[in-house]
Amino acid sequence: MQTAHAWRPAIAAALGIHRARIDEFERQVYAVERPALTGDGDFDTVFVPLLQSWQVSRDDMVRAWTTIEINADVIDLVRRLRAGGQRCCLASNQQAMRAEHMSRVLGYAALFDREFYSYRLRRMKPDAEFFHRIVAELGVAASDIAFVDDSAANVAAARAVGIRAAVYDCVNGAARLRQTLATLGVAILD
Repeated sequence: MQTAHAWRPAIAAALGIHRARIDEFERQVYAVERPALTGDGDFDTVFVPLLQSWQVSRDDMVRAWTTIEINADVIDLVRRLRAGGQRCCLASNQQAMRAEHMSRVLGYAALFDREFYSYRLRRMKPDAEFFHRIVAELGVAASDIAFVDDSAANVAAARAVGIRAAVYDCVNGAARLRQTLATLGVAILD
């Protein structure tokens, strides 16, 4: 999954403003987003006042927010891992509206064995409690979990909990994911 490449143009179209203004809008979104990411607020209570100040409609923002590029090779790799007996879970900082879109519309509920969204866990990466809750819910030792993320801070937090973790540059697709997983001892059957 990738969002930045698709998200910025969709936001720019919704706002109808120059990229420099998109950077400011993004900073403001991140500044108000935390309550929604930890389940202490929802899309409307957190974002609608901000959207009104930018004269952006809720519907335009929802369309932009749910613009997610799916990497078919990565999806295929997840399917192959599961077919080979590997349990595959998603751990993502998301607010409820976007997480539900990912789960139902993008099909993540069927793709992954489990989905761990920050709004449900009421903690977000890189908070160690985010990872502790996942370990507890999975009912396995932390060292039995391999975790990849595009954020070094999230990887460091997972490692501090005892999870085998590595930074994965999601831009480089399945080939890079395969290499990253191999460093964590995850075998992928061909």
